[in-house]
Amino acid sequence: MSTHPAGSGSTRRGPAPPHPSDRSFLTRATGFSAAHHYRVPQWDAARNQEVFGDQVRVHGHDYRLEVTVSGIPDPVTGFVVDLPALDALLDREVVSALHNGHLNEVIPEIRSGGMQPSTEALCRWVWSRIAPVIPGNARLECVRIRESRDLWAEVRREGGAE
Repeated sequence: MSTHPAGSGSTRRGPAPPHPSDRSFLTRATGFSAAHHYRVPQWDAARNQEVFGDQVRVHGHDYRLEVTVSGIPDPVTGFVVDLPALDALLDREVVSALHNGHLNEVIPEIRSGGMQPSTEALCRWVWSRIAPVIPGNARLECVRIRESRDLWAEVRREGGAE
């Protein structure tokens, strides 16, 4: 049997069915600026200062959001996801909701004291908002948020976020 491409003696008929190695990954990056501070409402000021240090004061970051999706590329377009639709989703669900805001006020789970505005928690919050509505047949693989050049957090599919 020939090992040459189809048409030169190969027994393969039509395109091969997709398998895991056919999955492609696409990462889209965007950004937003927001302020936050750390505080446990049940603690007094001294305990909050002891645990969180200067982070008890309101301070801001220019966050960089990176969202990775995966899928089998469309045979006609070659795309894993409709990029304008993904951009619109990120703008609507994340950037417009957070840009120039105070995370402790604009995210209900933080406002209610249910979570701290850590980068780790922010990744999980973003995941929960966008995973169910990723466009087309793509699936969310990773949400990474860079708080600064040398500090970031991420949530990955294999990490249990669904």
